[in-house]
Amino acid sequence: MVFLKYSIEIKYFFVALNVIQGTYVSMGVYSDGSYGIQQGLIYSFPVTCEKGEWKIVQGLNIDEFSRGKLDATAQELIEEKALAHSCLN
Repeated sequence: MVFLKYSIEIKYFFVALNVIQGTYVSMGVYSDGSYGIQQGLIYSFPVTCEKGEWKIVQGLNIDEFSRGKLDATAQELIEEKALAHSCLN
């Protein structure tokens, strides 16, 4: 029942985002390799949402300072994922 509740809330979240077309938000989604982030890692990306679907915004310029922060965050997430998997085994 909790799953259904959250599914409905997520649906309304996407509907609300459709109202703000032409803009993007930051959302934790599966990486497709965009911006050099390891594929399959759940990471916060700029996304657009339309008709209940999200899409990573491509082509944003990343300066050197930001690149360092993005890479450091990705490395932390990779380490946390490995730790979580090791606890399950």
